[in-house]
Amino acid sequence: GLSFKDAVRKVVPPPDPARGYFWLLAHNSAAAGASAAMAVTLVYPLDYAQTRLAADVGKSDRHFKGLWDCLKTTVQGPLGFHGLYSGMSLTIPIAMLFWGCQIGCWDTVTKSPLQKYLGGGLVGKFVLAQGISVATSFAVYPLDTLRRRLQVDGGDRPMSSRLYSGPWDCAQQIWRSDGIRGFFSGAGANTIRVVGGAMTLVLYDEFRWC
Repeated sequence: GLSFKDAVRKVVPPPDPARGYFWLLAHNSAAAGASAAMAVTLVYPLDYAQTRLAADVGKSDRHFKGLWDCLKTTVQGPLGFHGLYSGMSLTIPIAMLFWGCQIGCWDTVTKSPLQKYLGGGLVGKFVLAQGISVATSFAVYPLDTLRRRLQVDGGDRPMSSRLYSGPWDCAQQIWRSDGIRGFFSGAGANTIRVVGGAMTLVLYDEFRWC
Protein backbone atom coordinates (compact mmCIF):
# COMPACT_ATOMS: atom_id res chain seq x y z
CA GLY A 1 0.00 0.00 0.00
CA LEU A 2 2.80 2.44 0.83
CA SER A 3 4.45 1.64 -2.50
CA PHE A 4 1.16 2.34 -4.30
CA LYS A 5 1.00 5.67 -2.46
CA ASP A 6 4.40 6.75 -3.74
CA ALA A 7 3.37 5.76 -7.27
CA VAL A 8 0.16 7.80 -7.03
CA ARG A 9 2.06 10.82 -5.76
CA LYS A 10 4.39 10.63 -8.74
CA VAL A 11 1.44 10.68 -11.11
CA VAL A 12 -0.21 13.60 -9.29
CA PRO A 13 2.52 15.94 -7.97
CA PRO A 14 1.90 17.60 -4.57
CA PRO A 15 0.65 21.22 -4.51
CA ASP A 16 2.88 24.20 -3.86
CA PRO A 17 3.47 24.45 -0.07
CA ALA A 18 2.89 28.20 -0.42
CA ARG A 19 -0.82 27.45 -0.89
CA GLY A 20 -0.98 26.19 2.67
CA TYR A 21 -0.83 22.88 4.48
CA PHE A 22 -4.55 22.20 4.04
CA TRP A 23 -4.02 21.48 0.34
CA LEU A 24 -0.95 19.39 1.12
CA LEU A 25 -2.98 17.37 3.64
CA ALA A 26 -5.79 16.92 1.09
CA HIS A 27 -3.30 15.72 -1.55
CA ASN A 28 -1.52 13.34 0.81
CA SER A 29 -4.82 11.94 2.11
CA ALA A 30 -6.19 11.44 -1.41
CA ALA A 31 -3.00 9.67 -2.53
CA ALA A 32 -3.07 7.41 0.54
CA GLY A 33 -6.78 6.68 0.08
CA ALA A 34 -6.35 5.77 -3.59
CA SER A 35 -3.43 3.47 -2.78
CA ALA A 36 -5.48 1.83 -0.02
CA ALA A 37 -8.32 1.10 -2.44
CA MET A 38 -5.91 -0.56 -4.90
CA ALA A 39 -4.13 -2.61 -2.24
CA VAL A 40 -7.34 -3.79 -0.56
CA THR A 41 -8.87 -4.85 -3.88
CA LEU A 42 -5.87 -7.09 -4.56
CA VAL A 43 -5.74 -8.84 -1.19
CA TYR A 44 -9.41 -8.78 -0.13
CA PRO A 45 -10.14 -12.48 -0.80
CA LEU A 46 -7.37 -13.38 1.66
CA ASP A 47 -8.77 -10.95 4.23
CA TYR A 48 -12.20 -12.49 3.74
CA ALA A 49 -10.79 -16.00 4.21
CA GLN A 50 -8.88 -14.93 7.32
CA THR A 51 -12.05 -13.58 8.94
CA ARG A 52 -14.08 -16.68 8.06
CA LEU A 53 -11.41 -19.08 9.33
CA ALA A 54 -10.98 -17.12 12.57
CA ALA A 55 -14.73 -17.45 13.22
CA ASP A 56 -14.80 -21.13 12.19
CA VAL A 57 -14.17 -22.64 15.62
CA GLY A 58 -14.82 -26.08 17.06
CA LYS A 59 -13.48 -29.56 16.35
CA SER A 60 -16.40 -31.51 14.95
CA ASP A 61 -18.48 -28.82 13.29
CA ARG A 62 -15.86 -26.79 11.43
CA HIS A 63 -17.12 -25.47 8.13
CA PHE A 64 -13.73 -25.25 6.40
CA LYS A 65 -10.66 -27.47 6.35
CA GLY A 66 -8.24 -24.66 5.61
CA LEU A 67 -7.53 -21.59 3.49
CA TRP A 68 -7.91 -23.25 0.10
CA ASP A 69 -11.11 -25.05 1.15
CA CYS A 70 -12.57 -21.75 2.40
CA LEU A 71 -11.86 -20.01 -0.92
CA LYS A 72 -13.10 -22.98 -2.97
CA THR A 73 -16.30 -23.42 -0.95
CA THR A 74 -17.09 -19.72 -1.24
CA VAL A 75 -16.57 -19.68 -5.03
CA GLN A 76 -18.81 -22.75 -5.35
CA GLY A 77 -21.52 -21.00 -3.32
CA PRO A 78 -24.52 -19.07 -4.66
CA LEU A 79 -22.54 -15.87 -5.27
CA GLY A 80 -19.64 -17.54 -7.05
CA PHE A 81 -16.44 -15.52 -7.29
CA HIS A 82 -18.24 -12.44 -5.97
CA GLY A 83 -18.67 -14.25 -2.66
CA LEU A 84 -14.99 -13.67 -1.96
CA TYR A 85 -15.76 -9.96 -1.87
CA SER A 86 -18.56 -10.06 0.71
CA GLY A 87 -18.40 -6.85 2.73
CA MET A 88 -16.27 -5.15 0.06
CA SER A 89 -18.69 -2.22 -0.19
CA LEU A 90 -17.64 -1.26 3.35
CA THR A 91 -13.99 -2.25 3.11
CA ILE A 92 -13.07 0.24 0.38
CA PRO A 93 -14.37 3.34 2.22
CA ILE A 94 -12.92 2.05 5.51
CA ALA A 95 -9.48 1.59 3.95
CA MET A 96 -9.65 4.95 2.19
CA LEU A 97 -10.71 6.74 5.39
CA PHE A 98 -8.21 4.96 7.63
CA TRP A 99 -5.19 5.13 5.35
CA GLY A 100 -6.18 8.56 4.07
CA CYS A 101 -6.30 10.02 7.58
CA GLN A 102 -3.39 8.01 8.98
CA ILE A 103 -0.83 8.33 6.19
CA GLY A 104 -2.12 11.72 5.01
CA CYS A 105 -1.65 13.25 8.47
CA TRP A 106 1.70 11.52 8.89
CA ASP A 107 3.11 12.74 5.58
CA THR A 108 1.84 16.27 6.20
CA VAL A 109 3.04 16.67 9.79
CA THR A 110 6.49 15.18 9.12
CA LYS A 111 7.00 17.71 6.32
CA SER A 112 5.71 20.73 8.23
CA PRO A 113 7.30 22.98 10.89
CA LEU A 114 5.64 20.73 13.50
CA GLN A 115 8.30 18.09 12.85
CA LYS A 116 10.75 20.03 15.03
CA TYR A 117 8.70 18.98 18.06
CA LEU A 118 9.38 15.31 17.25
CA GLY A 119 12.97 15.70 18.39
CA GLY A 120 14.31 14.14 15.21
CA GLY A 121 14.37 10.67 16.79
CA LEU A 122 12.54 7.42 16.24
CA VAL A 123 10.76 7.62 19.60
CA GLY A 124 9.16 10.97 18.82
CA LYS A 125 8.11 9.78 15.38
CA PHE A 126 6.67 6.59 16.81
CA VAL A 127 4.61 8.51 19.41
CA LEU A 128 3.19 10.67 16.61
CA ALA A 129 2.48 7.69 14.36
CA GLN A 130 0.82 5.76 17.19
CA GLY A 131 -1.34 8.72 18.16
CA ILE A 132 -2.52 9.17 14.58
CA SER A 133 -3.11 5.42 14.17
CA VAL A 134 -5.17 5.10 17.37
CA ALA A 135 -7.31 8.15 16.54
CA THR A 136 -8.05 6.99 12.99
CA SER A 137 -8.70 3.39 14.04
CA PHE A 138 -11.34 4.51 16.56
CA ALA A 139 -12.92 6.78 13.95
CA VAL A 140 -13.48 3.96 11.45
CA TYR A 141 -13.99 1.09 13.93
CA PRO A 142 -17.83 1.05 13.76
CA LEU A 143 -17.62 0.52 10.00
CA ASP A 144 -14.99 -2.17 10.51
CA THR A 145 -17.35 -3.95 12.91
CA LEU A 146 -20.00 -4.04 10.20
CA ARG A 147 -17.47 -5.31 7.67
CA ARG A 148 -16.35 -8.20 9.87
CA ARG A 149 -19.90 -9.24 10.70
CA LEU A 150 -20.88 -9.25 7.04
CA GLN A 151 -17.79 -11.34 6.21
CA VAL A 152 -18.59 -13.87 8.92
CA ASP A 153 -22.18 -14.01 7.69
CA GLY A 154 -20.63 -15.58 4.63
CA GLY A 155 -20.40 -15.26 0.89
CA ASP A 156 -21.01 -19.01 0.57
CA ARG A 157 -24.52 -18.90 2.04
CA PRO A 158 -27.80 -18.10 0.25
CA MET A 159 -29.42 -14.81 1.27
CA SER A 160 -32.30 -16.65 2.92
CA SER A 161 -30.01 -18.14 5.56
CA ARG A 162 -27.99 -15.04 6.36
CA LEU A 163 -28.34 -13.01 9.54
CA TYR A 164 -28.05 -9.67 7.76
CA SER A 165 -29.52 -8.47 4.49
CA GLY A 166 -26.89 -5.75 4.17
CA PRO A 167 -24.81 -3.13 6.03
CA TRP A 168 -27.82 -1.07 7.16
CA ASP A 169 -29.66 -4.10 8.51
CA CYS A 170 -26.48 -5.20 10.29
CA ALA A 171 -26.09 -1.75 11.90
CA GLN A 172 -29.72 -1.76 13.05
CA GLN A 173 -29.42 -5.19 14.66
CA ILE A 174 -26.22 -4.23 16.49
CA TRP A 175 -27.83 -1.03 17.76
CA ARG A 176 -30.95 -2.83 18.98
CA SER A 177 -29.02 -5.57 20.80
CA ASP A 178 -25.95 -3.76 22.17
CA GLY A 179 -26.32 -0.04 21.53
CA ILE A 180 -23.30 2.09 20.72
CA ARG A 181 -20.99 -0.27 22.64
CA GLY A 182 -21.69 -3.01 20.12
CA PHE A 183 -19.99 -1.02 17.37
CA PHE A 184 -16.80 -0.73 19.44
CA SER A 185 -16.55 -4.32 20.66
CA GLY A 186 -12.86 -5.30 20.47
CA ALA A 187 -11.65 -1.73 19.97
CA GLY A 188 -9.25 -2.04 22.91
CA ALA A 189 -7.43 -4.98 21.33
CA ASN A 190 -7.40 -3.11 18.02
CA THR A 191 -5.54 -0.26 19.72
CA ILE A 192 -2.71 -2.68 20.45
CA ARG A 193 -2.82 -4.10 16.94
CA VAL A 194 -2.23 -0.69 15.31
CA VAL A 195 1.18 -0.53 16.99
CA GLY A 196 2.43 -2.52 14.02
CA GLY A 197 1.00 0.06 11.63
CA ALA A 198 2.71 2.88 13.51
CA MET A 199 6.04 1.05 13.40
CA THR A 200 5.59 0.43 9.67
CA LEU A 201 5.08 4.15 9.05
CA VAL A 202 8.19 5.12 10.98
CA LEU A 203 10.47 2.44 9.54
CA TYR A 204 9.25 2.95 5.96
CA ASP A 205 9.84 6.69 6.29
CA GLU A 206 13.35 6.06 7.61
CA PHE A 207 14.51 3.39 5.15
CA ARG A 208 13.09 4.86 1.94
CA TRP A 209 15.66 7.61 2.19
CA CYS A 210 18.55 5.18 2.64
